[in-house]
Amino acid sequence: MKKLLLFILLSLGLTTLSYGSYLDNWTDNELCGWLDNPLPPTYIIDEVNLRGLYCEAGLAIEIVKTPTTKESILESRLQPVSYTHLTLPTKA
Repeated sequence: MKKLLLFILLSLGLTTLSYGSYLDNWTDNELCGWLDNPLPPTYIIDEVNLRGLYCEAGLAIEIVKTPTTKESILESRLQPVSYTHLTLPTKA
């Protein structure tokens, strides 16, 4: 009886599903380093796209996204425009 119980416990322990991918432990920079290769594996490209990474020279670049609100749109439209680079015609 003890052998049967031990067998059942071992078989259940060895056949459980794993929910984590082996790329979950990789850092962003490690993934981006693979993209410097001429033909990176498709699973690396998929993981980079899944994480939403932007890679440059083998390093992950963090892009800070600011939320767009009505106030920020109005502020950007109300900024004064500088015309100092324009020259007015002069009378000869």
